[in-house]
Amino acid sequence: MLRFFFVLLLCHVAAFTMLAQINLVPNPSFEEYNQCPAEVGEFEKVDKWINMRATPDYFNRCATDFVSIPCNICGCQVAATGNAYIGLCGYNKIDSYREIVGVELITSLSIGQIYYVSFKASPGFGGQAYLNMFNNKLGIKFTSQQYNVNHPAPINNHAHVYTNAIISDTLLWTTVQGTFVADSAYTHIMIGNFFDNMNTDTIGDDVLTLGSYYYIDDVCVTTNPQGCTFPNYTASLSNDFLKVFPNPVDDVLYIEHPGMLPDISLYDLTGKRIETEISGNLMRSELNASKLTNGVYIVKVNTKAASSFKKIIVSH
Repeated sequence: MLRFFFVLLLCHVAAFTMLAQINLVPNPSFEEYNQCPAEVGEFEKVDKWINMRATPDYFNRCATDFVSIPCNICGCQVAATGNAYIGLCGYNKIDSYREIVGVELITSLSIGQIYYVSFKASPGFGGQAYLNMFNNKLGIKFTSQQYNVNHPAPINNHAHVYTNAIISDTLLWTTVQGTFVADSAYTHIMIGNFFDNMNTDTIGDDVLTLGSYYYIDDVCVTTNPQGCTFPNYTASLSNDFLKVFPNPVDDVLYIEHPGMLPDISLYDLTGKRIETEISGNLMRSELNASKLTNGVYIVKVNTKAASSFKKIIVSH
């Protein structure tokens, strides 16, 4: 009998440990989809996620032109994880137009439980959409309501986790994170800017652009203080095999790729291929950046096995 209770106790401990490791957000990196996107506004092609306000977008490497990865109509950015991310308007200077996305959690929240919440954001910048401002207040709100485009999520100056810092890093992904003690058994999570223009701070060109736009990836809601682990969905070259330095670069960019002979190309933020001098061998290639204008570029490295993209800054 004692052995039975001991085994039962171990099972409960194991179940609790497994639950603590679970990311309650399904399809957290937007890799699962029912159809490859072809145009902007086709958010319904992402599995499980819901358009909860206006017209957010879905970007995937399987697509071409406007909604591909890394370069698309809103700029250039490699996915934080895998082959996909979504995009939404974070600020519009004319009115409080916002785009909000949401998803039903795997299980509802437990009242009184501490949850560790995070997502990654990166500004869409330099693309054809001309949304080149930056703002703060991007965040997460929990709800038990089923909002949709006809019954949109409210912009009521409240979110459970959000950033007071303006997100303006166009090179790397910025992690928005915080803790939340559940005060209700919420069933859904929403992402976006839930604050109106009077309560949102911005920087950037407010003359030639209408507002801001952000790519979103790697959403996490968990009881694990260490956060969530996101699987590697692609066969992209790992950072152990591919090293690009220095970054920012002034003169020569070095690309280390031991034992591989890759095809290397360079693109600007509009997706236009830039001609520049590239030389190297099986161990390391050199890209001449001395004649490039200052700015952000995408380096694409192709091998027979996979492709990898790296974002670099040229600063003379």
